[in-house]
Amino acid sequence: MVVFTFCMYLMNTNQDMSTKSSRANVPSTKEWQMQMDLDYKIEILTANDAPQVRKLLHLYLENEHTAKCVKLTAAEKDCFVNTYVEKVLPQGFSLGIFDKKSKKMLAGSFNTDKESYLRPKDFELSGNSPGLDKLCRFDEFVEQGTNQLTNNIERALMLELLIVDPRFSRRGLSKYVYGRMEELAKSSGFTMLIGVVNSAYAKSVLCKRGFVVFKEVTYAEYIDPTTNEAIFRDIPKPHSGAALIYKRLSPSKL
Repeated sequence: MVVFTFCMYLMNTNQDMSTKSSRANVPSTKEWQMQMDLDYKIEILTANDAPQVRKLLHLYLENEHTAKCVKLTAAEKDCFVNTYVEKVLPQGFSLGIFDKKSKKMLAGSFNTDKESYLRPKDFELSGNSPGLDKLCRFDEFVEQGTNQLTNNIERALMLELLIVDPRFSRRGLSKYVYGRMEELAKSSGFTMLIGVVNSAYAKSVLCKRGFVVFKEVTYAEYIDPTTNEAIFRDIPKPHSGAALIYKRLSPSKL
Protein backbone atom coordinates (compact mmCIF):
# COMPACT_ATOMS: atom_id res chain seq x y z
CA MET A 1 0.00 0.00 0.00
CA VAL A 2 1.18 3.56 0.51
CA VAL A 3 4.38 3.54 2.44
CA PHE A 4 3.51 7.15 3.07
CA THR A 5 0.20 8.14 4.47
CA PHE A 6 0.06 11.19 2.30
CA CYS A 7 -1.72 9.20 -0.34
CA MET A 8 -4.70 11.34 -1.25
CA TYR A 9 -3.43 14.81 -2.12
CA LEU A 10 -6.65 16.65 -2.91
CA MET A 11 -6.38 20.40 -2.53
CA ASN A 12 -9.02 21.71 -0.12
CA THR A 13 -8.23 25.34 -0.77
CA ASN A 14 -10.48 26.49 -3.60
CA GLN A 15 -12.34 23.22 -3.89
CA ASP A 16 -13.42 21.77 -7.22
CA MET A 17 -16.96 23.17 -7.02
CA SER A 18 -17.51 26.89 -6.45
CA THR A 19 -20.09 27.62 -3.77
CA LYS A 20 -21.06 30.78 -5.63
CA SER A 21 -22.28 28.91 -8.69
CA SER A 22 -26.01 28.48 -9.00
CA ARG A 23 -27.48 25.05 -9.58
CA ALA A 24 -28.71 26.24 -12.95
CA ASN A 25 -25.11 26.69 -14.12
CA VAL A 26 -23.97 23.22 -13.07
CA PRO A 27 -23.71 20.95 -16.15
CA SER A 28 -25.16 17.46 -16.17
CA THR A 29 -22.82 14.56 -15.54
CA LYS A 30 -22.88 13.65 -19.22
CA GLU A 31 -22.13 17.21 -20.31
CA TRP A 32 -19.33 17.48 -17.78
CA GLN A 33 -17.81 14.19 -18.95
CA MET A 34 -17.97 15.26 -22.58
CA GLN A 35 -16.23 18.56 -21.82
CA MET A 36 -13.50 16.83 -19.81
CA ASP A 37 -12.95 14.36 -22.65
CA LEU A 38 -12.54 17.29 -25.05
CA ASP A 39 -9.92 19.05 -22.93
CA TYR A 40 -8.01 16.15 -21.37
CA LYS A 41 -6.98 12.59 -21.96
CA ILE A 42 -6.36 9.82 -19.43
CA GLU A 43 -3.70 7.23 -20.12
CA ILE A 44 -2.13 4.33 -18.25
CA LEU A 45 1.28 5.58 -17.18
CA THR A 46 4.39 3.88 -18.53
CA ALA A 47 8.15 4.36 -18.34
CA ASN A 48 7.83 6.88 -21.19
CA ASP A 49 5.97 9.19 -18.80
CA ALA A 50 8.71 9.04 -16.16
CA PRO A 51 10.01 12.62 -16.68
CA GLN A 52 6.58 14.17 -16.07
CA VAL A 53 5.81 11.73 -13.26
CA ARG A 54 9.02 12.76 -11.51
CA LYS A 55 8.11 16.45 -11.74
CA LEU A 56 4.63 15.84 -10.32
CA LEU A 57 5.95 13.73 -7.44
CA HIS A 58 8.60 16.30 -6.52
CA LEU A 59 5.97 19.04 -6.58
CA TYR A 60 3.86 16.91 -4.28
CA LEU A 61 6.70 16.42 -1.78
CA GLU A 62 7.29 20.16 -1.65
CA ASN A 63 3.70 20.80 -0.59
CA GLU A 64 2.53 17.75 1.43
CA HIS A 65 2.29 18.47 5.15
CA THR A 66 3.70 15.22 6.62
CA ALA A 67 6.64 15.28 4.22
CA LYS A 68 7.45 18.86 5.22
CA CYS A 69 7.08 17.98 8.89
CA VAL A 70 9.89 15.37 8.85
CA LYS A 71 12.08 17.54 6.60
CA LEU A 72 12.99 15.02 3.93
CA THR A 73 16.46 15.46 2.47
CA ALA A 74 17.04 15.79 -1.25
CA ALA A 75 18.32 12.20 -1.31
CA GLU A 76 15.20 10.96 0.47
CA LYS A 77 12.95 12.79 -1.98
CA ASP A 78 14.84 11.29 -4.90
CA CYS A 79 14.51 7.84 -3.33
CA PHE A 80 10.75 8.31 -2.96
CA VAL A 81 10.33 9.47 -6.55
CA ASN A 82 12.58 6.76 -8.00
CA THR A 83 10.68 4.06 -6.11
CA TYR A 84 7.38 5.13 -7.63
CA VAL A 85 8.85 5.28 -11.12
CA GLU A 86 10.62 1.93 -10.83
CA LYS A 87 8.14 -0.12 -8.78
CA VAL A 88 4.68 1.39 -9.26
CA LEU A 89 4.50 2.40 -12.93
CA PRO A 90 5.51 -1.06 -14.27
CA GLN A 91 2.46 -2.65 -12.64
CA GLY A 92 0.20 -0.90 -15.15
CA PHE A 93 -2.46 0.35 -12.74
CA SER A 94 -1.45 4.03 -12.60
CA LEU A 95 -3.20 6.73 -14.60
CA GLY A 96 -2.23 10.22 -15.70
CA ILE A 97 -4.36 13.13 -16.88
CA PHE A 98 -2.81 15.11 -19.72
CA ASP A 99 -3.86 18.41 -21.24
CA LYS A 100 -4.56 17.68 -24.91
CA LYS A 101 -3.08 20.95 -26.14
CA SER A 102 0.08 21.26 -24.07
CA LYS A 103 0.62 17.50 -23.45
CA LYS A 104 1.40 18.45 -19.86
CA MET A 105 0.60 15.95 -17.09
CA LEU A 106 -1.78 17.63 -14.64
CA ALA A 107 -2.70 14.80 -12.27
CA GLY A 108 -1.83 11.22 -11.47
CA SER A 109 -3.41 8.25 -9.74
CA PHE A 110 -0.70 5.82 -8.60
CA ASN A 111 -1.94 2.37 -7.66
CA THR A 112 -0.61 -1.12 -6.96
CA ASP A 113 -1.88 -4.65 -6.54
CA LYS A 114 -2.04 -5.51 -2.82
CA GLU A 115 0.24 -8.46 -3.51
CA SER A 116 2.91 -6.06 -4.77
CA TYR A 117 2.26 -2.88 -2.82
CA LEU A 118 5.04 -0.63 -1.58
CA ARG A 119 6.81 -1.67 1.62
CA PRO A 120 9.46 0.06 3.75
CA LYS A 121 12.27 -1.98 2.19
CA ASP A 122 11.35 -0.51 -1.20
CA PHE A 123 12.46 2.91 0.05
CA GLU A 124 15.78 1.91 1.58
CA LEU A 125 18.72 4.23 1.01
CA SER A 126 22.37 3.29 1.29
CA GLY A 127 22.84 5.49 4.31
CA ASN A 128 20.86 7.49 6.81
CA SER A 129 17.21 8.22 5.96
CA PRO A 130 15.52 9.38 9.18
CA GLY A 131 12.67 11.20 7.48
CA LEU A 132 11.66 8.31 5.26
CA ASP A 133 12.00 5.88 8.16
CA LYS A 134 9.59 7.91 10.29
CA LEU A 135 7.02 8.10 7.53
CA CYS A 136 7.33 4.37 6.86
CA ARG A 137 6.72 3.54 10.51
CA PHE A 138 3.67 5.80 10.65
CA ASP A 139 2.28 4.26 7.50
CA GLU A 140 2.74 0.74 8.85
CA PHE A 141 0.90 1.79 11.99
CA VAL A 142 -2.04 3.17 10.00
CA GLU A 143 -2.13 0.12 7.73
CA GLN A 144 -2.53 -2.42 10.52
CA GLY A 145 -5.68 -4.40 9.77
CA THR A 146 -5.39 -4.39 5.98
CA ASN A 147 -5.40 -8.20 5.79
CA GLN A 148 -8.45 -8.23 8.01
CA LEU A 149 -10.23 -6.09 5.44
CA THR A 150 -9.56 -8.47 2.57
CA ASN A 151 -9.66 -11.69 4.62
CA ASN A 152 -6.67 -12.61 2.44
CA ILE A 153 -9.23 -13.58 -0.21
CA GLU A 154 -10.40 -10.45 -2.00
CA ARG A 155 -8.13 -8.93 -4.62
CA ALA A 156 -7.47 -5.33 -3.62
CA LEU A 157 -6.07 -2.38 -5.54
CA MET A 158 -4.06 -0.17 -3.23
CA LEU A 159 -4.44 3.57 -3.83
CA GLU A 160 -0.90 4.75 -3.26
CA LEU A 161 -1.24 8.39 -4.31
CA LEU A 162 -3.79 10.61 -5.99
CA ILE A 163 -2.13 13.91 -6.91
CA VAL A 164 -3.50 16.97 -8.65
CA ASP A 165 -1.06 19.74 -9.53
CA PRO A 166 -2.31 22.60 -7.29
CA ARG A 167 -1.83 25.01 -10.17
CA PHE A 168 -4.66 23.18 -11.95
CA SER A 169 -7.10 22.78 -9.08
CA ARG A 170 -10.83 23.53 -9.34
CA ARG A 171 -11.08 21.74 -12.68
CA GLY A 172 -12.59 18.44 -11.49
CA LEU A 173 -9.41 16.51 -12.28
CA SER A 174 -9.51 14.35 -9.15
CA LYS A 175 -13.10 13.34 -9.91
CA TYR A 176 -12.20 12.69 -13.54
CA VAL A 177 -9.21 10.43 -12.86
CA TYR A 178 -10.91 8.64 -9.97
CA GLY A 179 -13.80 7.54 -12.18
CA ARG A 180 -11.43 6.05 -14.74
CA MET A 181 -9.32 4.44 -12.01
CA GLU A 182 -12.34 2.60 -10.62
CA GLU A 183 -13.21 1.37 -14.12
CA LEU A 184 -9.64 0.08 -14.52
CA ALA A 185 -9.80 -1.68 -11.15
CA LYS A 186 -13.03 -3.48 -12.04
CA SER A 187 -11.90 -4.49 -15.52
CA SER A 188 -8.63 -5.83 -14.01
CA GLY A 189 -10.51 -8.11 -11.62
CA PHE A 190 -10.10 -6.18 -8.38
CA THR A 191 -12.96 -6.48 -5.88
CA MET A 192 -11.82 -3.85 -3.39
CA LEU A 193 -10.05 -0.49 -3.20
CA ILE A 194 -7.95 0.36 -0.14
CA GLY A 195 -6.16 3.60 0.61
CA VAL A 196 -5.02 6.06 3.24
CA VAL A 197 -6.25 9.65 3.29
CA ASN A 198 -4.66 12.38 5.35
CA SER A 199 -7.16 15.21 5.29
CA ALA A 200 -10.79 15.68 6.26
CA TYR A 201 -11.51 17.00 2.79
CA ALA A 202 -10.09 13.94 1.01
CA LYS A 203 -11.95 11.64 3.40
CA SER A 204 -15.20 13.48 2.77
CA VAL A 205 -14.76 13.32 -1.01
CA LEU A 206 -14.11 9.59 -1.05
CA CYS A 207 -16.75 8.68 1.52
CA LYS A 208 -19.30 10.32 -0.78
CA ARG A 209 -18.08 7.89 -3.42
CA GLY A 210 -18.82 4.86 -1.28
CA PHE A 211 -15.64 4.47 0.78
CA VAL A 212 -15.89 3.38 4.41
CA VAL A 213 -13.50 4.42 7.18
CA PHE A 214 -11.91 1.36 8.78
CA LYS A 215 -9.43 3.08 11.10
CA GLU A 216 -8.32 6.59 12.03
CA VAL A 217 -5.11 7.83 13.64
CA THR A 218 -4.73 11.42 14.86
CA TYR A 219 -1.47 13.26 14.35
CA ALA A 220 -1.52 14.74 17.86
CA GLU A 221 -1.68 11.33 19.55
CA TYR A 222 0.80 9.42 17.39
CA ILE A 223 4.20 8.68 18.96
CA ASP A 224 7.01 7.28 16.83
CA PRO A 225 7.85 3.84 18.29
CA THR A 226 11.59 4.20 17.64
CA THR A 227 12.33 7.81 18.56
CA ASN A 228 9.43 8.34 21.01
CA GLU A 229 8.72 11.65 19.29
CA ALA A 230 5.34 13.18 18.63
CA ILE A 231 6.56 13.88 15.11
CA PHE A 232 3.31 15.31 13.73
CA ARG A 233 2.04 17.32 16.69
CA ASP A 234 2.78 20.66 15.01
CA ILE A 235 0.86 19.93 11.80
CA PRO A 236 -1.70 22.76 11.56
CA LYS A 237 -5.43 22.43 11.10
CA PRO A 238 -7.42 21.41 9.13
CA HIS A 239 -5.07 18.40 8.95
CA SER A 240 -5.90 16.26 11.96
CA GLY A 241 -4.81 12.73 11.07
CA ALA A 242 -4.93 9.83 8.66
CA ALA A 243 -7.63 7.28 7.92
CA LEU A 244 -7.51 3.80 6.41
CA ILE A 245 -10.46 3.56 4.04
CA TYR A 246 -11.87 0.93 1.71
CA LYS A 247 -14.57 0.30 -0.88
CA ARG A 248 -15.95 -2.97 -2.21
CA LEU A 249 -16.50 -2.90 -5.95
CA SER A 250 -19.40 -4.28 -7.93
CA PRO A 251 -18.45 -6.64 -10.78
CA SER A 252 -17.33 -5.08 -14.05
CA LYS A 253 -19.93 -4.86 -16.79
CA LEU A 254 -17.27 -5.49 -19.42
